[in-house]
Amino acid sequence: MGFGTAIKTCFGKYADFSGRARRSEFWWWYLFTVLVTIPLVIVFYVLVFAAFVPVWSQAGPDGTVPDDAIEDVNWVLIVIGGVVMFAAWLALAIPTYAVWARRLHDMGQSGHWLWLNLVSLGIVPLIMAFLDSERGANRWGADPKEAERPQVPGYPAPGYPASGYPAPGAYGGAPGSAAPGYAAPGYPAPASPAPPASAAPPAPQAPAAPASDAPQVDPDNPWATPQQPPKPDSRA
Repeated sequence: MGFGTAIKTCFGKYADFSGRARRSEFWWWYLFTVLVTIPLVIVFYVLVFAAFVPVWSQAGPDGTVPDDAIEDVNWVLIVIGGVVMFAAWLALAIPTYAVWARRLHDMGQSGHWLWLNLVSLGIVPLIMAFLDSERGANRWGADPKEAERPQVPGYPAPGYPASGYPAPGAYGGAPGSAAPGYAAPGYPAPASPAPPASAAPPAPQAPAAPASDAPQVDPDNPWATPQQPPKPDSRA
């Protein structure tokens, strides 16, 4: 907000103590009041000096002034200067306190801080006016700097899908269908384990017949020395 816009806004909200005011609005107005007050103060002191000129013109060489010289004070000039100062103060005080209260609201603070001016502690809310605006809306209104704050990246605009993810049915198919020529995303279903094959019991084996030339063992005396069977007579 520029200088001219701030002045126009504060005069437009002359006695509006509700709402919020950003820092630029308050401090541009504060500068305006200083620029207006300084020449008015100068004019007031010039009028006061001019009102006492007839008195000082009667001062003697030693600097003394006759007692009746006070009657020559031009009180009209003093009254004019006082009226001008009071009118200027009244014209600027109401919008000043109004924008000051809105500035405190913009920080999320109550305008009751301005009561400190009654005990000569107005420097406290004046320093508070340097603080930045409270983000987002509060109970006094919307954030005046919301349009200037950077948006959080990574969130798509309304009506558009998030980056990297197609909208449902973007490829002409039902929601969840894959793009033409591409397999649908997902993981294959796990194959059910095959039942274990039952092993056939081993077939019983017949005892091997003892060889004719194997040593014979006496079944009644297993500790006896095996005897070789007699060999058949080849002469028969």
